[in-house]
Amino acid sequence: MKYISKFGLILVVISFFMPMALTRNGFQLANELSYLGSTAFMSFFLYTSFVAALAGVLLIIKKNMKIGVEWFLVIISAISAIIAFANINSLINSIGYDISSYFGTQTGVVFMIIGYIIAIVFLVLCSLNEAEPRYRYITKKCRQCGTKYDNASVCPNCGSSLYEETNEPLKSDNLGQSIIISKNTDNLKTCAKCKKQVSIDLLKCPRCGGEEFL
Repeated sequence: MKYISKFGLILVVISFFMPMALTRNGFQLANELSYLGSTAFMSFFLYTSFVAALAGVLLIIKKNMKIGVEWFLVIISAISAIIAFANINSLINSIGYDISSYFGTQTGVVFMIIGYIIAIVFLVLCSLNEAEPRYRYITKKCRQCGTKYDNASVCPNCGSSLYEETNEPLKSDNLGQSIIISKNTDNLKTCAKCKKQVSIDLLKCPRCGGEEFL
């Protein structure tokens, strides 16, 4: 979904090379705005809109980028464009065109609006997707004590290497860890030395080597 959002920002970038107002593209428009005194600030916002959108597109080469950074760039770009075009009437009137009959037909603005809609919609969907917990299946269940775990050659509870496969879900936040999911306490005894619970079939504690149990 992030890649589709990037496509939206690509449309925004492309829109700056298309007519936006009075047959001028985004850069020509920003250049003219910079010479009009009261509307010169709009030039800054137009350039900011382009730079932020371009930065968002370039982030596609960086893996595992936090979605908050992408939201920041999209919001900065969109707000800058809104501020600039909300005041575009000053430029149109100074040149002598009727904004109501001319401005709305510019293809660059259409591309920009569509691009922002795509970028924002798919960033929202991506954010919702990341907010949901992801799962994968646990692969091992100890045959000695019943402990369910992952990513370990022996049971982290009793030290037994005997296990069977299960299909229990495990949250992605816990992947790569030896997570104890459940225990069967009927088949356990406690080491008197380190207080670790181990299988009743073990003669020595796998943690400390103790031979006395409670």
